[in-house]
Amino acid sequence: MSRRTAFWEGAAQAAVDVPAAGGERASWVTRNLAELAVMMEVADGPVELLDLVTGQSDLRGADPRFATRLRLLRARRGEVPGWYPEGTRLRAERGTLSPRSRGACEILLHFAARLHGGPVGTTTATGAREEVSAVEGGGAAALARRARWRPLPSAAGGHSVVAVDVPASALWRAWMTLPDRGIVRVVADERLSREDMDVWWGVHDGTHLDHLASFGTAGLTPVEFGRGLLVTEALAMAAELLAAAEALADGEGAVQASVRSGLVERVARLPVAVNPAHALLPEGTGAEFGRLPTLALAYVVGPLHLLATGFRHGLIPRQVADGFRDRWHRAGQGHPAVRALIEQTDEWWARHDRC
Repeated sequence: MSRRTAFWEGAAQAAVDVPAAGGERASWVTRNLAELAVMMEVADGPVELLDLVTGQSDLRGADPRFATRLRLLRARRGEVPGWYPEGTRLRAERGTLSPRSRGACEILLHFAARLHGGPVGTTTATGAREEVSAVEGGGAAALARRARWRPLPSAAGGHSVVAVDVPASALWRAWMTLPDRGIVRVVADERLSREDMDVWWGVHDGTHLDHLASFGTAGLTPVEFGRGLLVTEALAMAAELLAAAEALADGEGAVQASVRSGLVERVARLPVAVNPAHALLPEGTGAEFGRLPTLALAYVVGPLHLLATGFRHGLIPRQVADGFRDRWHRAGQGHPAVRALIEQTDEWWARHDRC
């Protein structure tokens, strides 16, 4: 078996291995297969393998948005086989949160309230802002400009930004490793304010690229699908929190505002009413995660779990963990709101580490 064939077979296997069941599993796998289709488009992967794994997977109950995304991407390689899912529309249900998850939401919302910007619950923290185009270089510029915000930018090594001619709505996880191309950040026609580009690309996705590079391999890494994805999303959120923590000490209001609105949006993805006192976001904002509660929680519980446990995890290399711990320690010394966040997180974890 060639190295290239082994890569694609490993990626297909990883795409269908998710820690969920029922409709959540079907939705998550369908979403992953759409991401596999993007990988195959960029690196000319074997579409017949995508067809095979799709036909062998039980995708009943998948969210229609993911099914539509998968079919759209598959159609770019020819006629879509009849077994590709259409998705199943289900009535959205309001759920409940465990005490540990509810506590994490409260900690993040409390910290968001200390950041510069409008009232907690608004999506636009600083009003109208000039937008820049990621595909025209704005994303790559943010990755370079804001490398200093990431705990270990030196780990990133080489990566490339590759433009694809697909609707931005067809992309979600756009960072990946590919055979013969290495680490790639795919970009469609995405336009963001410079402030949001700095945080979303320069911090969040930049941390993903650093994390991929830290494995020191040109092959598929263990953090691109399934359980590993939960870890790297938690790490990227910890980097966003750290950027805001350092911005508090430095007085960088634009950074605080972007992270603030992002924190509220992540909490609002959860299919629960966290606190009636918080308006949060309009109905439907968290639609991408409506059937992905496990993944949605990774953005909320995950970063606080890592902070409380010193970033010790089998999928976080030691040098990455050390970089995060050192920066968080300094940030805690630099601003009382950051010290309070760290203390609240430690208390929260001590109460709920057996939940």
